[in-house]
Amino acid sequence: MMQSLKIENLSIAYGSKVILKDINLDISGGEIICLIGASGCGKSTLLNAVAGLVPLRSGSIRLDGEVVTGPSADRVMVFQEDAVFPWMKVRQNVEFGLEVKGVPAAERKAIVNDKLRAVELTGVEDLYPRQLSGGMRKRVDLARALAVNPSMILMDEPYGALDAMTKERLQVQFLDVCRTTSATSLFVTHDIEEALFVGDRIVVLGRNPGRVVHVIDVPFGKKRTLDLKRSAELQHLRGEIADLIH
Repeated sequence: MMQSLKIENLSIAYGSKVILKDINLDISGGEIICLIGASGCGKSTLLNAVAGLVPLRSGSIRLDGEVVTGPSADRVMVFQEDAVFPWMKVRQNVEFGLEVKGVPAAERKAIVNDKLRAVELTGVEDLYPRQLSGGMRKRVDLARALAVNPSMILMDEPYGALDAMTKERLQVQFLDVCRTTSATSLFVTHDIEEALFVGDRIVVLGRNPGRVVHVIDVPFGKKRTLDLKRSAELQHLRGEIADLIH
C-alpha cells in the first residue's frame, strides 16, 4: 500500500549541537527519494528520525497523516552492514519479523517463498549467511524487510560496501521490487550516479547544520536499465549535482 510521508520544520540536536535544522519534505506514496550530501550533513540522522529512532527537537514527521512517535513495522531499515542473523538460516532470517507479528506458519512459509523469489534467492533457503556472498546477504536483508509488507523502506547506504557489478545488479533489483510492491523509499547514498539511477527525486543536504539546499527531479521515467548510466544526460546531471555538493 502506497503511503505518503510529510516532514515539517524538523530540527534535531545532540546537546547544543544542531544536526538538522528546519527540514521540510513531502514524499508521495510509491516515490523513491535519494538523500545525498557531504559527510556529516545529517543524512543518516534524518533516516533514523523517520524510522522513529531519534528524538526531534522540533517539527513533526507524519506517515499518511499519522505522527511518527517511534519505531514500527510499517517502516523498515536496510543498512550498509549486514544485519542478517548469522546463527539463522536464510528462511529463518526472512521470516523473523513475521514470527514476531504472530503470523501462522503456513502463511509465513508462503510469504518467505514469495519474497525470496522477488530477490532471486530461491534455492538458498537452508543455507547460513556465512555460505553466501556479500550481495546475497544484502538480498536476504531486503527480503526480510519486504516480508512484513512495510509502507516505507529506509535504505542507509545499503550497497556502499559491495563491488561495482554486484551493486548495479542490486540497484536494478531494488527498482523492480519497489515498482512491484509500490513501496515508498528514502534512500541515503554518497553515490550521485546511484541516486540518479534509483531515485525519482534527489534531495541535497547542506551541513552545519544539515538543511535542504536543493531538490532535483530525476527526468528518466520509471523503467530504467543499466544503459542509462552510460548516457550523456545522466553523466551531465551527475557533474551538475557534484558541483552543487562541493
